[in-house]
Amino acid sequence: MSMVGGVGTERVAPLRRNRAFQVLWLGQCVSQFGNVTAVLAYPLLVLTLHGSAAWAGVLGSIAYAVGLAARLPAGAICDRADRRRIMIVSEVGRAAAMVVLTAAVIAGVVPIWLIIVVAAVDGVALEFFRFAGRSALRHVVHPSQVPVALAANEARSQSAALAGPAAGGWLFAVGTWLPFGVNALAHALTAAMVATLRRPLQKRPQRHADRRRPFHTEVREGFAWLRRAPEVRVLLISAIGPNLVFGGATLVIVAAAHDQGSGGAVIGTALSAASLGGVAGALAAPTLMRALTPTALLFSASWLLPAVLFGLAAAPGVGAMALLLGVAVFTVPLLNTLLSTYQVRFTPDGLQGRVFSVSSFITGAAQPFGPLLGGVVYETSGGTAAFLTLAAVLALSASVVTALPSARRLRPIAWAAPDAPPASPEETAPGGSHGEPEHGSARG
Repeated sequence: MSMVGGVGTERVAPLRRNRAFQVLWLGQCVSQFGNVTAVLAYPLLVLTLHGSAAWAGVLGSIAYAVGLAARLPAGAICDRADRRRIMIVSEVGRAAAMVVLTAAVIAGVVPIWLIIVVAAVDGVALEFFRFAGRSALRHVVHPSQVPVALAANEARSQSAALAGPAAGGWLFAVGTWLPFGVNALAHALTAAMVATLRRPLQKRPQRHADRRRPFHTEVREGFAWLRRAPEVRVLLISAIGPNLVFGGATLVIVAAAHDQGSGGAVIGTALSAASLGGVAGALAAPTLMRALTPTALLFSASWLLPAVLFGLAAAPGVGAMALLLGVAVFTVPLLNTLLSTYQVRFTPDGLQGRVFSVSSFITGAAQPFGPLLGGVVYETSGGTAAFLTLAAVLALSASVVTALPSARRLRPIAWAAPDAPPASPEETAPGGSHGEPEHGSARG
């Protein structure tokens, strides 16, 4: 008899036969496709209607900032409330916001404040949706399948990033309202798909007394867990610089291509081509994580990124910029899978949402400044100066990570054979040289 999760000696059902995982995976894929389709359309809409890269940067920074502010309460709520219901409500809210913006664009009345409000609502709902989905993962897959499932999630994200910008650019070229209309439809479909899930997505409802605890108390528990998890902590530090830079670099590429006369279709196609690097990284992640030590993987990716950004400063056109961006994007699923595997395998279930939200808050703290930095430097000093500035930030980030002793002492991740039964599900302390994963150490 096949099984997913739990303790026993039965064979583990492969992910392709796991209906709950497939529904969750496909629903998130549709949602991400809609989201990425609109992400390119936001700056194109601002550039087309208001003609300012700085305003486009302000829009991106505000959207990041409100999402960042929502992360800590979102994580706490995902640990205390029904995760399935959170995902459905979040997607319905995002669909409604996109319907409003679509109607405004069709009517020809699109003030900048409306674009900012819709982007803010979209960003807040996104945080609730993704934390609920991430926290639910361990309840739909066997512990031995967590790294492979996370790599599949990265492949999903990168595939959406591959198709989304091209679709958004071409849709924008056909009609400025179309990317936002498609986004609304995607979120509505995702809500309907998640509604079909019947498997519990958390261990048990939180006790009534616990539900009345202040949010700051629950959030503090997430920070406290990370203080005892040096391996997760160093991976979070390594993500701060790239999270800041990628938003700014993408905006600079879009603005430079727009100023060179490229239309939305060309820009979207170029960004989609760059996303091929992310798809390749997601497909390579399981193999590279087996072949390389976590430290080697971390250091290689950290130093590759500033080298690519320095290259972007000398890139002659949008095609060359897309090619170099693709090399940088190759590292994203590798680092994301590495960090997520440590988090899912080591974090107790009752802290999943809070640890994910605190982690995301830490790594994203500088993210709102990326588009603002890129947009302002581009508008005042040009594309070369903007790329050099962003490359310097990444070089500083890589230097800090390399100097941290805990980065050189990352434990290898235990990879279980697909049919191996899980060990005892005792929750143990994170980090440290003697700690074990929450479900026991699996042998590859």
